[in-house]
Amino acid sequence: MSATLPWEVVVLFSQHLDPKILAVASCVCKSWLISMSSNHLWKPFCFYHFPSLSALHLTYPTISYKHLYSLGYVSSSRRLQNPVKPRISLDDLVFIVDVFDGDSHVFSMLKNGEHLSHVNGCDGMFRFDVDVDVDVNAYGEKGLVFEMSKCVRVRWTVVLKHWRGVFVMMDCKGKKGKGSLDAGGAQWFSEDLHSTGCCEHSNDGIGRNGLMAELGLGFSEGVGDSDGKLVEKVSRVEKVTMGVLNVFSCRYVNVDEGLRYLQSFLPHNALSNVSYCKLKTQIVPKVMHLNVN
Repeated sequence: MSATLPWEVVVLFSQHLDPKILAVASCVCKSWLISMSSNHLWKPFCFYHFPSLSALHLTYPTISYKHLYSLGYVSSSRRLQNPVKPRISLDDLVFIVDVFDGDSHVFSMLKNGEHLSHVNGCDGMFRFDVDVDVDVNAYGEKGLVFEMSKCVRVRWTVVLKHWRGVFVMMDCKGKKGKGSLDAGGAQWFSEDLHSTGCCEHSNDGIGRNGLMAELGLGFSEGVGDSDGKLVEKVSRVEKVTMGVLNVFSCRYVNVDEGLRYLQSFLPHNALSNVSYCKLKTQIVPKVMHLNVN
């Protein structure tokens, strides 16, 4: 009796192996590769797991079932992979909110991203509640005061530190009045965000990525006059809320999702010598990459 098993034994036991072991066995030697790559071995697995891909063999007979199975397996594995961590972090960003009373710029708030991760209401979501000093804001200006009948316009700008890039998340208007406030005394603004792909909007007007920028201004009930009495038709901003909402899932995106969206519009190699003073006096385009001439 021969000391070595006949070649036919390899062919016989290969019919009882699963795809993973077949793939490993095909790496033993060239003869095993040929045997373990046979179409009759891979055809059942391919039709069971990836029937649509298996139909391609009927149209293109030169494509092996092993190759079709590999394509399906790799694509399924990629779908289950966790998203890549964003290249930027909150520490790289500066959030700026400008408010206009009619055509007059009346208020600015600047918040460094590293401080936003610790504010109330974050909880891992790309939604930040920022308390505003009722007397003096970040630029030494007096707190924002509105007459209830005035039209309010807000602009939310995200700046990559060192002015490497600027992206305007929102620039929209709303009428300030009692009827426009929620139960908590806040006025909300929202605007569809640009898609990162080639098609910006679908037919229903919602960005194909389903993302919407949301900004809320929390107002106090009123401001006392010189006699200390409450003036109901005048109010002051006490809180600013910024967030990115996924309208399809009706939830705020998490911080990493928000950063991955922003990095599409904030390239690291963009440089600028533009100062914030210039930005305050201009209508910033929706997307602006700033470069040194």
